[in-house]
Amino acid sequence: NAMRTRDFLQLLVISAFTLMAIASSETEHSSASAAKEESVSYRIKSGPNDKYGIMKLPSKRWAMQPTMDKIVKTGNSCIFLTDNGGSHQLYNVETNTALNYEEVIPYGKYLIVKRDRLYGIIDYDFNILVKCKYGNINKLKEAVIPYCKNGKYGYIDTEGHKITDAKYNVANEFDDDYAIVKSDEAWGVIDKSGKTVIAIENQSILLTSKEDYHYIVKRDNKYGVVTPQRIVLRPAYDDVNLQNDLYIIRSNGKYGLANKQGQILYPCTHSWIDINDDLIILNADGKHIIADHTGKRLVDGEYDAITRVDEHLMLRQGNKYGLIDKSGRVIVACRYHNISKCRFGYKLEQDGMMGGIDKYGNHIFAPIFEHISLWDSHVLLKKNNLYGLAKDDGTIVVECNNFSIEELTDGYMVRRDGGYGLLTEDGAMVTPELFDEVNPENDGYKVVRDGKLGFVNIYDKSYIPCKYESIMQVADSSNYIVMSGGKYGVCNGNGESILECKYFYDELTFNSKIITYRENDTWHAIVIDGVQEVTAKDLESFKHVVS
Repeated sequence: NAMRTRDFLQLLVISAFTLMAIASSETEHSSASAAKEESVSYRIKSGPNDKYGIMKLPSKRWAMQPTMDKIVKTGNSCIFLTDNGGSHQLYNVETNTALNYEEVIPYGKYLIVKRDRLYGIIDYDFNILVKCKYGNINKLKEAVIPYCKNGKYGYIDTEGHKITDAKYNVANEFDDDYAIVKSDEAWGVIDKSGKTVIAIENQSILLTSKEDYHYIVKRDNKYGVVTPQRIVLRPAYDDVNLQNDLYIIRSNGKYGLANKQGQILYPCTHSWIDINDDLIILNADGKHIIADHTGKRLVDGEYDAITRVDEHLMLRQGNKYGLIDKSGRVIVACRYHNISKCRFGYKLEQDGMMGGIDKYGNHIFAPIFEHISLWDSHVLLKKNNLYGLAKDDGTIVVECNNFSIEELTDGYMVRRDGGYGLLTEDGAMVTPELFDEVNPENDGYKVVRDGKLGFVNIYDKSYIPCKYESIMQVADSSNYIVMSGGKYGVCNGNGESILECKYFYDELTFNSKIITYRENDTWHAIVIDGVQEVTAKDLESFKHVVS
């Protein structure tokens, strides 16, 4: 703890000196380039608006335009630490390259950098030695870093102490405790002390599970799985693949399954294996079996086909279908000729009859219907060639006693013995009377019975009985001009008379607020029910009416 505190204080001191370096508005620095014989000088110079840039000498050309809040030379090469808009930038005037980080801290021969709130290490040539993956800066200082000497690679710690000689062709970054290395043409794994923990004798090696350090290795053209402590699967397979914490193994074109303890759950006798979050499906010679992630069979028997349908699996044995859930629980046994997903769950077909279940397997409709189809708000049922309606939960709304049912914009029209009826959206009859004809008009339906006209509004359940020769709705009103016996009158939407049918057409005029009629050579006016005010403008078209 004392050492960590000391290191932290050292970092604070370094950062403080970095900030103090901008105290002078013009400071000259000289740097010799190892790549050039001639010495070149640079100057950190202030520009307009007290911004800083880098000027190359003796040409006095800007190597970096003066746009930075501060610039501090750091290290032994021409690398400048800048802070612009709250972020740090590393810039090398020799190579004219730049890197941006949230924070840059000089640390001995290296630079500690921060990106996305995580710390890493780079050298002064901008080589990434440790990726930004440490949330704790003290943990980062325990990292082991690759180095290169005479074309070979070894490892050192962040203090520069040698861990291994430079003897590897490839030296990867450590994944916490271990690193993959290559020597000549062989691959292996070492730990942070430099000890070889997986022999360097593999054609290839891949870290496939970091939590327990499982490596897929290839030896003598065969694949297996090893850890730094043991052999999980000996290299004897044509392919090994980790999926959902299980290994799919392949040998001679057939697939098998093993767990991460190395136990063979299913031998390599299967045409294919599909592993998902909950279940395993294995196919052998066209037959399917279903197991859980422990390898235990969930459903007895083998199946000709298995299809995923949302949260269920549809099974087929011969020409019969069934359903199971993700736990392997049987929802429906394989006894139906067809199963199809729908709004309320599933439609089932058996011996030409249809039924339905919810997603839990509970029966909603017994398989006694010739047809089931889904409308916007109801289910259409057909039984004994007659039609009815039901809710999605199976509640019967309209019994199957109709020759036909037609879906309307605001309800339904049914055809029964005796004619047509109109139903609301919840299946209730607007009127028990049946009609010879039903024709949509304006806000409702003009209906005909025995040659007489009426009117039905499904929305407000109003009904004018069929006793008129003509019906015409008053514009923007719930009242109607009706004719009976060749004479005209007025009624409301419920058929209640406002003005008896005893006037000729030229004796009756109207608009949305007023109805006028002539009787005994005198004109009279009726304000339509519900109108609050009649203005002079409302009376303009009625020249015969005195306000």
